[in-house]
Amino acid sequence: MRTILVVAVMSLLVTVLCAALPAGQPAEEAATMATEYGLRRSQIASFDTALCLRFVNFGKVALHRGRYVEAKRFFWMAVLVDPTSKLAWGLYDQAVLHAVAQGVESYPGLLGLPGLSGQPAAAPAAKPEVEEGC
Repeated sequence: MRTILVVAVMSLLVTVLCAALPAGQPAEEAATMATEYGLRRSQIASFDTALCLRFVNFGKVALHRGRYVEAKRFFWMAVLVDPTSKLAWGLYDQAVLHAVAQGVESYPGLLGLPGLSGQPAAAPAAKPEVEEGC
């Protein structure tokens, strides 16, 4: 159930992001975000496949090391450089799902599902033995 919910949210997010960027000139928000990530404005949607693949490779290393947020950042930079790269988009989605799963493992109640408190149920308190004295 959680997987279906996460996949649905991620596909909606990808759809919204694809629709938000017009063809040709990058949106102002994307340009601002890219400069925050250390990219030059000229690199946004430059379709530089070599640079895109460098970011993808850095992201793969981070992904295999379990550093999902860092991997997500590298894959996002690859997407900003080449928005048509299916590899970059696929790996970005994978890193996002791993990061969300890691967050859910850390805070099981994050999804708001009952019974996922993350802590085992406490054992019932033992009844004290009543001594029958003389």
